[in-house]
Amino acid sequence: MYPQGRHPTRLQSGQPFRFSILEVCDRIKEEFQFLQAQYHSLKLEYEKLASEKTEMQKHYVMYCEMSYGLNIEMHKQTEIVKRLSGICAQIIPFLTQEHQQQVLQAVERAKQAELTSSAPACYALAVSSDAKVCFSCCSDGNVVVWDLQNQTMVRQFQGHTDGASCIDISDYGTRLWTGGLDNTVRCWDLREGRQLQQHDFSSQIFSLGHCPNQDWLVTGMESSNVEILRLQAGEIPAAPPRELRPVPRVRLLWTVVCEHREGDLLDAWRMPTGPAFSSLRNRPPS
Repeated sequence: MYPQGRHPTRLQSGQPFRFSILEVCDRIKEEFQFLQAQYHSLKLEYEKLASEKTEMQKHYVMYCEMSYGLNIEMHKQTEIVKRLSGICAQIIPFLTQEHQQQVLQAVERAKQAELTSSAPACYALAVSSDAKVCFSCCSDGNVVVWDLQNQTMVRQFQGHTDGASCIDISDYGTRLWTGGLDNTVRCWDLREGRQLQQHDFSSQIFSLGHCPNQDWLVTGMESSNVEILRLQAGEIPAAPPRELRPVPRVRLLWTVVCEHREGDLLDAWRMPTGPAFSSLRNRPPS
């Protein structure tokens, strides 16, 4: 094999095939430089593939955590439906015949309810306190508002440049907080239908929780950090120490941050200073 741009010299008939020592050294040097360039090119390609592999592993972990969270929510909603069905079964016999028919028809409509979105996937859901409106975080970055009674799309918030991954309702249902895979947290005004705030972070947002007293917002990051944002001042206090694992779920309860981690481990920190005071693991009974 000859390096690119080099071709063997055509020998004349009867000419002996001879090289001087200097020519041999030059040829060996050229061959070495050619192989060195090829090695460098292959090394860069390998590093690129290794980087892509790492990124794919991060996305795989992210989707597994999201799937886990959605399964938990699905089981919760299933349990709620069972309990409500039991309550309805106990109350219906005491209603008039006309009201019984109305309740049974409403129950059947609820069972058949289905909301269809153009997005490839839905990452998170939230329902208003009166159970009339549903909010869905979509993989295309949009946040869709649904009328559950009419099963129609009411509004669509556009702003996230990557998938909207988590959601929380605050201010008595007048504001919406969403986190995204575009490293941003956004606040939406549900009455005016516009974005109020945007906070940029250094990592993808996997989960968030808004404090009931409106002062704090906690986020669970893909970078394995739990970051707490003071909304009035716009500052981020020191994050609580933690292991290097993505944070699938966090919840802010007044002055306590609760984080659910892989392995059914629940951690809690005091707000806003961040010292941990509890760590519990959910173990099945023996």
